[in-house]
Amino acid sequence: MDNRIFNVNGRTKEQLDLAVKTFMLDDNDDNKKVAGWYISKEKGLVLTWYVTGNINPFTDKFGRSIKIIDPIELSNVLWEWLKSNEAKTIECEGWDKYAEIDGNNDKGWRLYTENWGCITETNKSMDNYSLGAFKPAWLWYGK
Repeated sequence: MDNRIFNVNGRTKEQLDLAVKTFMLDDNDDNKKVAGWYISKEKGLVLTWYVTGNINPFTDKFGRSIKIIDPIELSNVLWEWLKSNEAKTIECEGWDKYAEIDGNNDKGWRLYTENWGCITETNKSMDNYSLGAFKPAWLWYGK
């Protein structure tokens, strides 16, 4: 599907497990295959279905390239990355930023796609190999 829309935020690992399960389903109720990743300071951890150029492959414990098809396996990878120092360098802008509100903010995450079910980079070019992105996000709790 070319006009796929996906945009979910949350706070817990259980919420992430459910979001990833839905994110990975394709039109035929089969799991998408996530082959690689790269870091974008604006977009977060970008997930791809193909590895080329500056895209890093996911690897098994022996260093061999693999494709992740299990939603829980991908959720575990994302959850661990969210706790990393690298994740702390990702920009939180727009609906993801810390809000000065009459209430509270809590650290969470967002898993999403953009136009055409892909991720659009800063130079406005669409990454046709991307499946979506994952990043830290602030969650707003008003009074």
